[in-house]
Amino acid sequence: MTFEGLSPLTADEALAIAEFVMDYDRFNEVQEIVFRQSWEGKSYQQMANVTDYDEAYLKAVGFKLWKKLSKKFGEKVKKENIQAVIKRYLKHHQVTLHRHQVSGVNFKGATVSNAVVGDLQNSKFCQADLQRTGNETKNENNSKINEWNGFQFRSQAAVKIAETLDEQGIVFSPNYPLRLTTSAGRKTLIFDFLIFDIGKSGILQIDEPEIANLLDEAEILNLIHRQGFESVRNYPARLCREQPETVVADFLRFLRQS
Repeated sequence: MTFEGLSPLTADEALAIAEFVMDYDRFNEVQEIVFRQSWEGKSYQQMANVTDYDEAYLKAVGFKLWKKLSKKFGEKVKKENIQAVIKRYLKHHQVTLHRHQVSGVNFKGATVSNAVVGDLQNSKFCQADLQRTGNETKNENNSKINEWNGFQFRSQAAVKIAETLDEQGIVFSPNYPLRLTTSAGRKTLIFDFLIFDIGKSGILQIDEPEIANLLDEAEILNLIHRQGFESVRNYPARLCREQPETVVADFLRFLRQS
């Protein structure tokens, strides 16, 4: 199946989108088998022939999975139309390779793994680093040349990253908003890019002082952990503007290793 302007989505990409719509409610092993095989047009009998599960069990798992997806997508989902449903979802959000989804996360009682902490520390996503280039980013915000493919970006650096991701055929969502439940109440935070790659997802952020002022580092860590993002990395605006290919290559390397 081919989307306008897109090469066909792989099963990995489709699975990442489905889990994204499900608020990162991860599929179990059998659900993933049913989803992947259905995406590739296989019958339940064909699935049973290549797995350790019988046809009746796979059908039962599929029935519950399609019902669950139907609620999240807001329309009837079944094995035969999953590709069409995702296509309509992409069109509805007025995107090609992009997603634009508001999600919710509750920080209360959350825990953070050492792996996530380490990745965030390596990305230097902290208030001091963000404030250091705040003036440069704000100056870019005043530029009138911050539009690309119908999307409004807050800087030319973000436009350069979007162009590079698009040229490489990477699935991404620009200006990704999260509606957060924090100890201080509900807040909305917008990240520059949510990126999908080989079944993984991560956030690429360009220097943003407002984010550091809104949330402390612990809450940012909780956000990433609870949403299931494998990686988040912050890059200087100047580097993104002048060497976007280097930034994207570095981000994808860390995401794929996570």
